[in-house]
Amino acid sequence: MLFKRKTENFDKLIHIKNLPLLILDETFNYSFKHNKSVKMILIENELKEFLKEQGNLNSEYEKLLKTKKIRLSKILNLSGELNEKNPDDAIKKMETNQELVEHINEKLVNIENKLRNIPEFIERKNYELFGEAVKISYNDISDVLKKIKKVETKIKKMKDDERELMLKKKRLEDEYNQKSFFLRTFIGQEGIQILRENYGRSIK
Repeated sequence: MLFKRKTENFDKLIHIKNLPLLILDETFNYSFKHNKSVKMILIENELKEFLKEQGNLNSEYEKLLKTKKIRLSKILNLSGELNEKNPDDAIKKMETNQELVEHINEKLVNIENKLRNIPEFIERKNYELFGEAVKISYNDISDVLKKIKKVETKIKKMKDDERELMLKKKRLEDEYNQKSFFLRTFIGQEGIQILRENYGRSIK
C-alpha cells in the first residue's frame, strides 16, 4: 500500500502541464547527452518511430487529397461529354474515376483514424520518457553529491598536507638561518670556505 501511494504521488509529479516533446527539447538533449539509460533509448526510438509514421501519414494524406481533387475534376469534365458522340465512353470513365475517388476516401478515413491515435501514443511515451529522466536525474544527482564530498575530502587532505609541508619547510628554513647565522657570525665567509673544502658540502 505504501508503494502504491508513492507511485501515485510520483505519477502526479511527472504529469506537468505543457510538457514539450523531449526528444526535440534542447534542455533535455543537453542534460542527457552522455548518460541515457537503455530504457530511455528504447522509449526515444519508439517516439521517433511514431513521429516518422505521423509524418509519412500526413504526406500520404496530402498526396491523396491532390489525387482526389484531380479525379473529381475529371468527373466534372466528363459530365460535360455525356451529350457528345461517345456518352458510353464518358460514363465508363466517370464510373472508373468515381470508384477511384471512393477508394481514396476509404484510404483518407483510414489515415485519419491512425493520425487521431498517434498524438495520444506520443504523449504517453513522452511522459514515460520524462518519468525515467526524472528518476535518473535524481539518482545521478545523489551519486554526484557523494562524489563531490569525496573530492572535497581529498582536497581538504591535500590542503592539510600542503599546510603541514609549508610548516615543515618554515621550520627547516628557520633552522638553516639559525645555523647559517651562527657560522657567519663566528667564522665568517672565509671559515665557511674552509669547512666546504674539508667536508665537501655546500651552503649558501
